Amino acid sequence: DELETDEQTRAEVEELLDQLQQLLVGVSIMQELTPRTRANLVSHGERMSTRIFSSYLCSQGVNSVQHDAWDIGFRTTEHDFENGKTHNVYLFKLFLKGFEDSVQTFELFSRAQVNVVMKFGGSSVATAERMREVASIACSFPDLLPCLVLSAMGKSTNNLLLAGEQALTCSKKGVPDLEPLCELKRLHRETMVTSIQILVAVLRLSFFRKQLSEIETGRGGVHAGAAKSVPVVTGFLGRGMQTGAITTLGRGGSDLSATIIGASLKVPEVQVWKDVDGVLTADPRRVSEAQAVPLLTFDEATEL
Repeated sequence: DELETDEQTRAEVEELLDQLQQLLVGVSIMQELTPRTRANLVSHGERMSTRIFSSYLCSQGVNSVQHDAWDIGFRTTEHDFENGKTHNVYLFKLFLKGFEDSVQTFELFSRAQVNVVMKFGGSSVATAERMREVASIACSFPDLLPCLVLSAMGKSTNNLLLAGEQALTCSKKGVPDLEPLCELKRLHRETMVTSIQILVAVLRLSFFRKQLSEIETGRGGVHAGAAKSVPVVTGFLGRGMQTGAITTLGRGGSDLSATIIGASLKVPEVQVWKDVDGVLTADPRRVSEAQAVPLLTFDEATEL
């Protein structure tokens, strides 16, 4: 087995791809794409990326467990199923309390284990080269035991939305041939062979070997004898408090996911890693002359 991926994870990823295709067939038949269905569609990106990532960590001798966000307590409103901005302050407090209570049932999230939350977005894990950069970042902090919050890979969310739109205008027999769906299948199957494997190999040889050694001696802020695991959590997702349907926190919601986890665990730091050098004066994809802002107050950042 070239991938060294456990059979259960392989089966889960293939099942998610099959569910995705069935969901698109339903959209084609009904000729309707509701916010609830759209939220379900886009959830497949994070659900697949985190499963693949966690499985490869395990295959390389790193104890890791994948969690869908709702399994550790993420509950949201269902105003439109895909916009986390509908949370008001009171609801947010209930949301946070519910998550904190739920998190206590997960030994992997105990404060003796996790002392930092690291979030990596889709562009950070989109290719083998990006994966190498993520590995380098993780290995730069050998004294930290992270909870990793991941987005969908690359343009997966965009492709999922596009697949839904295209399913509205094609027959159910044409769904398997939709270009965005074919690209999603190719990406996740090929990534298991390339970029994930490269990343985990680097992590295993440096960061996690040191961590295992420190656990035995009780150094690094970890209780001696603790069963170290690296939680890998889907960003961006939740389930409705009333219906239980899959919901999202809106575009960019993975940053919010990471922040809520960090606040609930009371870790000293939440690290949201981006593929730019800081806050820029413009979108660098549109303005080549965009420059990093040298100084930004918290109030200014809040306004932005």
